[in-house]
Amino acid sequence: EQMLGRLIGDNIELTINVAPNLGRVRADRVQIEQVVMNLVINARDAMPKGGKLTVETSNIQLSQALPGSAWNGRGGFLRDACRKR
Repeated sequence: EQMLGRLIGDNIELTINVAPNLGRVRADRVQIEQVVMNLVINARDAMPKGGKLTVETSNIQLSQALPGSAWNGRGGFLRDACRKR
C-alpha cells in the first residue's frame, strides 16, 4: 500500500479493499505486483487532476464462460479490480 501511495502522489486518494478469506492462486508474486502497479500507474495517468482510486480483491464463482473469453470452464477464481473516479 505504501509503494502504491508513492506511485500515485498526493492528489489521488487510494483505497485498498481486500476481501477476507481470499482463495489461493498459483501465480508469480512479482508478476502480480507488476500488473497491479501498471494498473495503478495507468489510473493515475488517466486522472491528472486527481480523484479516488480503489483497488480491491474478492473471491468469485463462475457458472459459465465469460463473454469474449477463450476460457470455457467453471469454478472459483480470485478477482482483482481497479476502479477510478
